[in-house]
Amino acid sequence: MENKFFLWLTGIFVFLILLTGCKQNDNELKIGVLAPLTGPLAKYGEDMRRGFDMALEDFDAQDNKVRLVYEDVTCLDVKQATTALNKLKSFDEVRAFLGSFCGHIIKSTAEFSTMNGIFSITPGDNFGKIGDYIISSRYLLEKEARLLGEYALSKGWKNLAVLYLNNDWGIGYKDGINSYLETNDGKVIATESYFWDNLDVRTQLIKIKEKNPDALFIIDGTAQGVIFRQIKELGLELPLLSEWQVEDWGKEVDKSVIEGVYYFAPVIEEDSLFRQRFKEKYGVEAYTLSIDSYDAAIILSEALENCEKENYDAQCMTDYVTNLKDYEGAGGKLTFDKETWSFDKPFQLKTIKNGEFVVLD
Repeated sequence: MENKFFLWLTGIFVFLILLTGCKQNDNELKIGVLAPLTGPLAKYGEDMRRGFDMALEDFDAQDNKVRLVYEDVTCLDVKQATTALNKLKSFDEVRAFLGSFCGHIIKSTAEFSTMNGIFSITPGDNFGKIGDYIISSRYLLEKEARLLGEYALSKGWKNLAVLYLNNDWGIGYKDGINSYLETNDGKVIATESYFWDNLDVRTQLIKIKEKNPDALFIIDGTAQGVIFRQIKELGLELPLLSEWQVEDWGKEVDKSVIEGVYYFAPVIEEDSLFRQRFKEKYGVEAYTLSIDSYDAAIILSEALENCEKENYDAQCMTDYVTNLKDYEGAGGKLTFDKETWSFDKPFQLKTIKNGEFVVLD
């Protein structure tokens, strides 16, 4: 009799545990994350994960139940991204998407989000409004390209060359620079590209040298300074301009190969509480991508909370984010501009001098 009572009591106990577990899962909000966790751009995936996880810790401290479901999207295959998006929607039943990092994957995510009515926010490339329900926490790529062209002309460099990675990201810079120069008394006299499956660009660099440009824009998507290393090896003596990622490579690149490169980067508060906490937690500096990733995850969490009564409707969440004004982000205040479909951010001109990132007037 005692054994039967014990078995009955054990059964009730197990049932209560399962019931409690079900309730917790029912209340849990799952967010699908697309990031390059492996492959040549895994460094950026790690930067994203750190920002996302830190944001989740801060948001969960307010007793909110948000869980991130990661999918490895290496940026090299759009089909891989489509498979991941379908899996996150149908199997994991996520409420929104975070990521990805690369332009062509972001554009695929934008199309998927619009077709399926799922809100998405990315810390990756910002091409403006490319979908009804997708936002980028990064500044507009076209703005950075315009600033690069403007600086070149201010130095009297009117005949320019561009070497770029042949994908949406690299093409975005190339077209933005070319458009600005064409309308402001400058021109691109040499354009060369490369693909991920062949990073030996010596032939392209020799062709550029033969055109004798005043300066060279390098859009190096390798995350390791591979292109700049070849420039040094060839002894190509030209003023070099590039984009913000030269500052984000960390220990992955010998800074001597990017010595003297000019670039623009968003203004970041050096001694902010976020950057202090980030370095204490991870032992590295928080640069653009980690900051934008943190902001994207926090803003998404708040949009979910704001639209809970609307069952996390994509339009509700889009409206919430696009109406943010003077929002306290990890790198400074953010105000959304509906005309450019971006958070406008101040920039500063920088260079690499003696291995240090130096702000120029």
